[in-house]
Amino acid sequence: MRVISQDTFTETLKENFDLFDELESDEILKETVDQFINQGVDLSNIVHSFDDIEFNQESNSVTYRVVTTLNSLSCSGDNSEMLNDLYTQIKDKLAVRILAAEHDCYSKLISLSRTRNDALVFKVLSALLDSQPDLTNASDIAYFIQCLLECDSSECASCILQLLQNCCTMHEQNRQFAISKGAPAVLSTMERFSVDSYCLIAGSHALRAFVLDDDIRVSFGNSHQHAQFICNENSGIPRLVKLLNGYSNEIDEVIVLSSLMDCLSKLCVRNEYCALLMSFPWFENFLNVYNKHSKDKRLLLSCLLLLKVVAGNDDVKEELYKSGACEFIIKCINDFIMSSTICEAGALALQSLALRMPHIANHCFDLDIAAILVRMIQIHSKHPSTIKSACYAIRVLASRCERSEQLFAEHNAEAVIVQHKGNEVCKEAVNDALRELKSSAAELRELWTGKNPDNVAN
Repeated sequence: MRVISQDTFTETLKENFDLFDELESDEILKETVDQFINQGVDLSNIVHSFDDIEFNQESNSVTYRVVTTLNSLSCSGDNSEMLNDLYTQIKDKLAVRILAAEHDCYSKLISLSRTRNDALVFKVLSALLDSQPDLTNASDIAYFIQCLLECDSSECASCILQLLQNCCTMHEQNRQFAISKGAPAVLSTMERFSVDSYCLIAGSHALRAFVLDDDIRVSFGNSHQHAQFICNENSGIPRLVKLLNGYSNEIDEVIVLSSLMDCLSKLCVRNEYCALLMSFPWFENFLNVYNKHSKDKRLLLSCLLLLKVVAGNDDVKEELYKSGACEFIIKCINDFIMSSTICEAGALALQSLALRMPHIANHCFDLDIAAILVRMIQIHSKHPSTIKSACYAIRVLASRCERSEQLFAEHNAEAVIVQHKGNEVCKEAVNDALRELKSSAAELRELWTGKNPDNVAN
């Protein structure tokens, strides 16, 4: 795809005003957009919506609403109306945010925040930095963290937390600037406003942003080190579990608990962290909460993903098994068998839980997991990632249980699984499952024989 600048689009639009002066403004805009699209130009980062452009056919001028708003913005007086208008324009449109940044929007908002230190300014700043973290720098991030520590309003705190999240998403350097002072500030703010759902959700998202590894411009990130810093230096896991177990507002309970569990999933990157998490009764407390929200997929998905992570520890597997995790996971899959996301997460959690644990695998077969996994593959035949997860679960369970071959045969598993051998996404998992079921359809390939010493480094 070809790309152009906003100025090129503007000049072409003005030229079309001269060429098609008999047409209405919206028709001229459509003609210009079609002209570029037909030339193979990508307009995703170009402001070309009629609602965002102001036309004056008499003077043959084209201006953009966001630029007009920025020109009217000043550091004195009450700018609330202007800021709200600016936020409405930029919050959902990356192209408008890019244009605003090109017209000095960021520096104007930073200056305004120093004279008007309230939630609205940080809310607009957060929207501007969404997908544009390069706009900020180390000194400004330090300023945001200081504002977070000093703010006495939960509304302002949640806006700054979201701002820190956007600063660190897709930007490794900003994460390294923010982590040392940002992590303790975020955790203390979440504790300070522990009854405010917006603060807990935004804080969880900010902590997750600190441990991302999503910046394609760097060879590797420091996500593991950042997770260690949050857990070791700031007691992140106990503090988050306390917030998880202590939140009791039923109105926002689902989204808050989901956010906190998602955050814990990203922090449990070491064996000892999984064990530490299980030293608290978070799973038992979750089961009590889940009884009230048993139809909520988001809450369930977050729990299943967390179970998958912590079950990487063999001691934790045993504790979860005794706590009824097998029954819980299998019931969830069965109850939400039509949901591909729940089925996939449940199969992954079950695979992690049963790995290297023959007695857990046998218990799962007692709970009729063979029939459920086969049915899952049949229902989600058009979702290769779900089939892949189910096949990996079959592989793990079948390799740990002598009676598995017979149990899967009773449900015609081989015939169901072999239909997906040709799918590139899941063919390896399908072959692994067939191999454990001792199917003749499995390909027994030796991927590397080690017979060519010339290709082996000395």
